[in-house]
Amino acid sequence: MANYRHDLVSDLKYVWDNHFSKLNGLKLILCGSATSFMLGKVVRSKALYSRSLYEVPLEPFTLRESKKFLDNYSDSNVLDAYLLVGGIPEYLRYFKNSGTPHQTLQNEAFVPGGYFVSEFERVFISSLAKFEQHKQVILAFAKRSFFNRSELAVATRVSEGGSFTNVLSDLELIGLIAKFKGFHSGKNRYYLRDPYLNFYLKFILPKLTNIRGGQYKKGLADAVDLDRLQQHLGSSFERFCREKHFSLARILGISGIQYTFGPYGNVTKSGDGFQFDLAFDRKDRCLSLFEVKCRQTPLGIEVASEFERKLKNLKVPKTHNIQKVLVSSGPVSKSLRDARYFNRIIELEEIVREF
Repeated sequence: MANYRHDLVSDLKYVWDNHFSKLNGLKLILCGSATSFMLGKVVRSKALYSRSLYEVPLEPFTLRESKKFLDNYSDSNVLDAYLLVGGIPEYLRYFKNSGTPHQTLQNEAFVPGGYFVSEFERVFISSLAKFEQHKQVILAFAKRSFFNRSELAVATRVSEGGSFTNVLSDLELIGLIAKFKGFHSGKNRYYLRDPYLNFYLKFILPKLTNIRGGQYKKGLADAVDLDRLQQHLGSSFERFCREKHFSLARILGISGIQYTFGPYGNVTKSGDGFQFDLAFDRKDRCLSLFEVKCRQTPLGIEVASEFERKLKNLKVPKTHNIQKVLVSSGPVSKSLRDARYFNRIIELEEIVREF
């Protein structure tokens, strides 16, 4: 209704003050998918100052809530669906009505008229109409996973000024992109947060012409390299664990301890060094290091050997202890358990229950 017409808010103020507010029991609920408009022009509007009682940000389902929604799915399939499209109920509805995530992709992502083929354009029509720069920022992530602010401005050919700040702020508020600092680094890097958009840019957009031409009707294997799809699930799982760091802290029983967090690595051109998927530098002088694995086959003792190799290249202050944590969405072999190398192993059942 607003269609970005700012004078609607002042009109609403007049009607509310002179008519609606005089009606006993009347509640006016304003909602919109353009978060920046709702916050900047409604909630924080001078015209409506002190008239708003409640703000209710509508968040996607958590993984635990998605499990309840997809009650016909195994824990493994629930996680795969979540990593592919996130916790948007409308997206998950298409998974609920099929037997497996692979069947959903086959029916809705790689055939003409499939829901996930067309959803990309609907995102920008419903939430970001008339804002072409927002779309260009999202499309930049088709070429690489991370950008600093200057790199993103160059990639989108937008001047790095106040208007660009507003574009990035809009996309962050809506939840499509986010930024994080590298471990012990002051530099922010932007990444594409939305799971569906990540999947679309990597697997649907490059084959959009062929999809619309009906070339992948035989099955998912014709459209997607399944090994590459598993790699995508792995990187999505790492991003998911990084964003849900507070859940990991709760599982480890350290949620009351202050910590800084992020990927932690120092890889040289020669290939030496180390790269940990996630690390917590805790105020109790302990460094929690995480190995995050998303595999369908059982994890063997080689995971411990790989972790130990990285530890040897890591210089830890003598005042700090090391906590070694394995987060696995797949099975863990008996040999790895019996080795008792990791201080804590967090597995799928616990992930679905706590995240």
